[in-house]
Amino acid sequence: MVSAVLRSPFTFRCSVSPHAFMVQSQAILVRIMASFIVSGLMHELIYFASNLGGHLFTLVIGEDNIRWRPPHRPVSGLAFGNVTGVHVHVRAISESFFLTWLANFKLLLFAFDQEPLSPLPSIFSRFLCFTCFPIKTKQNPSSNRIYNKPKWVLAFKVILFSSLLHLYGKNYHNTLPRLAFLSIFTIHVYIELEFILVLVGGLLSTLLGCEIEPVFNEPYLATSFQDFWSRRWNRMVPSVLRPTIHIPVQRFTAQLIGQNASFYAGMLATFIVSGLMHELVYFYIIRKSPTWEVTCFFVLHGVVTCLEVAVKRMRLCPSPHRVVSSLAVVAFMFVTSVWLFAPQLLRYNVHKRLISECLFVIDVVKAICFAS
Repeated sequence: MVSAVLRSPFTFRCSVSPHAFMVQSQAILVRIMASFIVSGLMHELIYFASNLGGHLFTLVIGEDNIRWRPPHRPVSGLAFGNVTGVHVHVRAISESFFLTWLANFKLLLFAFDQEPLSPLPSIFSRFLCFTCFPIKTKQNPSSNRIYNKPKWVLAFKVILFSSLLHLYGKNYHNTLPRLAFLSIFTIHVYIELEFILVLVGGLLSTLLGCEIEPVFNEPYLATSFQDFWSRRWNRMVPSVLRPTIHIPVQRFTAQLIGQNASFYAGMLATFIVSGLMHELVYFYIIRKSPTWEVTCFFVLHGVVTCLEVAVKRMRLCPSPHRVVSSLAVVAFMFVTSVWLFAPQLLRYNVHKRLISECLFVIDVVKAICFAS
């Protein structure tokens, strides 16, 4: 609906003469930028109103004679009103990742009649869901058997995540060394992110009546960095970064540095943009100036992935065994995450808020399920 209001009926499908092509192209870019600027100003108004709504909701809850009270843990009034998430989760996932990042990139592609929003879905609810959430319809639902994972995999993750929550509930994590806790917290972030995105995808798949592409494909089984980033980890991100960053940069630099080098330029640019967008996600969570650690994380992985692809193409050395390569990839991911990705969250005590909100949701569910 927003793009329907902001978008001019003839902006992107007008036929122009060769004479007016350059003028028309510049006008298109101006209209696109104007649409995004107006959308940004409207979102500022939404955020201003949502803050007032959160305070008002807190006052209403305080005056109500509710049957049970939430536990005394640091949560916001707005968080109490959200059933599926709380303050840090809402900022990190719905505000920054879903809307600020993916939705804007999808709308930018839609402005140029590119997937995933083009061709336009016939039902508006589908258009809204595919814009605001990290989902994508399966192209060949019956033939995609790789994602039919054994049930024990999900059961193991549930048990592992429950064990982490038990660890947090007993405050055992406060006695752990910093490196050990960083390792546990990194595993926690991965499992929780996968659970949330799987839950969102499952609900939307049921509501929309269509099969959704899985966001994660067991990233710990990746046999290479290229396999990890392009086919296994958060697959919605490369699906929007490839047409918006990789392909345009590759085409632009092909005339300057050659076709082969332009491929690596596009790949590295994709990782840099991903790092900058993650800095934005961190800013939404922490509300502090960026330290650029997360950008360094993605730049490092971009360089390593480019080197890996170059070595494969030139066949400089034989490919290692799958088990060896998988262990090497997982070890490198784990070490660099503990080194560059997680420390900023601990530095500003985001981990305490995240843990507190997870335990808060568990207590709310218990209170609802076991209330007499």
